[in-house]
Amino acid sequence: MEDGRTFTEQVALLIEELEMATPEFIISPDFVNISKRFLESFYNIKNKEDMMIYRQKVADSILCKKGTSKTFGKTLKLLIEEVKRRANPITHSTTRISAYKSAVFLQAALLNYSECSAKLTRNLMKDKNYIQANRLILHGVCEDDANLPVNQSILHFLKCTLTCTHNLLKFCGDEARFVLNEKGFYNVILKYKDSCRTDIKNLSLFILAYLTKDEQGLKLLEKTTIDIIITSLKDALENKDRKPDGFRPVELCACLEQIAKLEPIQAHLIAQNILSILRKVYRSGSRRTACAALLIVWTLAFNPELKSQVKKAFGNFVKWELNSFQKKRDRN
Repeated sequence: MEDGRTFTEQVALLIEELEMATPEFIISPDFVNISKRFLESFYNIKNKEDMMIYRQKVADSILCKKGTSKTFGKTLKLLIEEVKRRANPITHSTTRISAYKSAVFLQAALLNYSECSAKLTRNLMKDKNYIQANRLILHGVCEDDANLPVNQSILHFLKCTLTCTHNLLKFCGDEARFVLNEKGFYNVILKYKDSCRTDIKNLSLFILAYLTKDEQGLKLLEKTTIDIIITSLKDALENKDRKPDGFRPVELCACLEQIAKLEPIQAHLIAQNILSILRKVYRSGSRRTACAALLIVWTLAFNPELKSQVKKAFGNFVKWELNSFQKKRDRN
């Protein structure tokens, strides 16, 4: 690293500064430098694979220490409340701008770490302040506001927050679905599903797919939504390296698994040739990706009307998996 410290040491020192910071300091312009360093600390690692490994190690060993994730949640909520408190157009203050910038840097850093660490994401899921901060951001801070930095910055903040919300659902499943629905995230996210920006629209649709749990929600989750997710899965298979605005096949399969639990949607999935697509997913990726595809198949197989189609498409794969499992068990 440029200053002679290791990546881990840099982050540990930043966390110490964050944990000792007073509320007055957090909303001051001086705090921007600390929050920015959180985001920049890992950019000195040039190799992308090494960067992902370091992020996970730091997230699991340092950011998951008792109380640390709560410090992040409390800090982010404090910053967002400061931005909203000074939202009067007359108040074009340095304090508000600096609080906004700090919030963007911290949220972007949390996104990078939570992408790599299920452990950190589960800790954040349990933090009420972090959940409230995300809802505040999505509910209003990201709307066009002349007193905040240019729209590109606001869009970046919105995208980071939507992706963090997606990570909560991806890693925490039913717990996240229950908590986020209870906190009213469904209706908050709903307003972004018709965005003119494809990346924002898709992120919103994927989150809604996780949150949809009843017939009323199903009506809002139009068939075009499912078609977009399936198209994204096809694109992801053709472009195995994850695109900046894209999702990995395993993430898209996890999303489709949630939709597949809604029985009225299952026939549409079959009509969209989902079984053929899942065969390609099963053959193309890691064991984790293959398992994600099989979970969708497992869900569809419980529908008596679809059982024969599922058996025809995946019967041999299931037999192979069972035989493979049997051989491993015998060896052990």
